[in-house]
Amino acid sequence: MAKQLGDKWTIDLKLEQYTQKASLQIFGNGSPGLQDFHARSIQLGLARQF
Repeated sequence: MAKQLGDKWTIDLKLEQYTQKASLQIFGNGSPGLQDFHARSIQLGLARQF
């Protein structure tokens, strides 16, 4: 998501979520004994045009 602030400034926000499950596999038994992994990332940016 981005928003123009006036003529020269822009602010943007990026949200990401990631999940990895040990039980997911294409072939075989996955990775028994590993806990599921979850991550969330928030990025905020500010840019000025010259």
